[in-house]
Amino acid sequence: MILLVDNDTALAARLGEVLQLAGHEVQVAADCQTALAALDGRQVDLLVSGLRLPDDPRGGLTLLRRIRDSLPETETIVIADHDSIADALEAVRSGAFYFAEKPCDPDRLLLLVEKAIERRRLVAETRRLRGYFQPHDFARMIGSSKPMQLIYAIIESVAKSEANVLIHGEPGTGKDLIASAIHLNSRRAGRQFVRVSCRSLAHGSTTVLPPDIVEAEIFGRVAETGITAERGGEGASLGLIARAANGTLLLDEVDALPLELQPKLLRVIEERRYRPVGSVRMQDADFRLICTTNRDPREAILERLLRDDLFYRISTISLYVPPLRERGEDLQMLTEALFQEFREKYDRPLHGISPSAFRRILAHHWPGNVRELRNAIERAVLLARSSMIEPEDLPFIQPEPPVHPDGERASPPEGRILIPPDLTLEEVEQMVIRQALQRTGGNKLAAARILGLHRPRLYAKIRKYRLDLTERPQTILTRKEQS
Repeated sequence: MILLVDNDTALAARLGEVLQLAGHEVQVAADCQTALAALDGRQVDLLVSGLRLPDDPRGGLTLLRRIRDSLPETETIVIADHDSIADALEAVRSGAFYFAEKPCDPDRLLLLVEKAIERRRLVAETRRLRGYFQPHDFARMIGSSKPMQLIYAIIESVAKSEANVLIHGEPGTGKDLIASAIHLNSRRAGRQFVRVSCRSLAHGSTTVLPPDIVEAEIFGRVAETGITAERGGEGASLGLIARAANGTLLLDEVDALPLELQPKLLRVIEERRYRPVGSVRMQDADFRLICTTNRDPREAILERLLRDDLFYRISTISLYVPPLRERGEDLQMLTEALFQEFREKYDRPLHGISPSAFRRILAHHWPGNVRELRNAIERAVLLARSSMIEPEDLPFIQPEPPVHPDGERASPPEGRILIPPDLTLEEVEQMVIRQALQRTGGNKLAAARILGLHRPRLYAKIRKYRLDLTERPQTILTRKEQS
């Protein structure tokens, strides 16, 4: 339900009618006391309120504070008169989603309302998904897509076990966060979480390290006198296995581990015992093993980077993390969350991300995945020159189609749409809508942003054209070519 409050009854009635036509339940109030009574015991999704009300000169701020204290999930949009912009900015700093300045354009308000309600849904979904985990270990794992829900379910299922886990996916997809979540929800949560990059371990900063040095880093080394590192022996070192005792050992990029050391790691996993370099005594190994790799593990086996016997031992549970471009639904949620994080971190007076900037974000391929998105949003927050993040604040530009040597544009890749000149406007519109939905993985809100439409209008067009959303857009031939 949307609660609409303003002392201009004609404006409130007009805005209420627009919202109702868009399918929203609306209750209208003309003053602060009536609005407070309406809030009592009601489920309110969104408050749209003027700032100056008849019974309270700062009534909008009063309502905002009440919402913040008693209904924290409710979003708020304030409507400001020209001489109350300072109060509107205070409202935004106090938690209002956005503010609109009078005279208020109904279409613009409808867009803000749709965005605010969608944000409320995303926040609620994130809170529900966080119920799987302790609050501190989920802070940077964000997403509600089906692949992410599957990942949450797997974490919940395997965390309490001692099963070895292999997490694979492209760089920047958040594999280390998943490993951390598994550890923090395991029986070893109070113990050490030791993370090591096998690539850095094996290659050092400038050159490939000898296998015996890498072996000492993993298994430890005793001094020539036989004195261990725990007793302060000179030349002795405590290995990763010892440091992870009773805790979790994360081997990042396990396929970068030298092949000659992989059988020794396999033996430790199977026997739960190991021998430090220079020692004649075996020691017990008690740790939970999690491994990650940036490549398909079976490709790593074929390329002789990973032994197949080691692969079978470390992948009792194999968890694939899909790239961000395949999770359009999560891209929107991550963008909103990162914007809020960096706006607060750097105390920047920004109100949001413009629709054109959002379209560019949704259209980008994101080869660096979440890591690239994080860097892009942080940079945009720092460099934004207006109250909104605009396309020019983003660190990438919209790619142009490739050009052949003869100067003609190349054909679009498979799945893109060629628009012949002899199609009707309605046929073109159908193709463009299908393409937008395909690019966003079926996310209608994201598709509406790309198309510059309000979501209810996109729904209406989908119904009008009876679009089959499971159909993949293909290259369209002209009628002459079809015949």
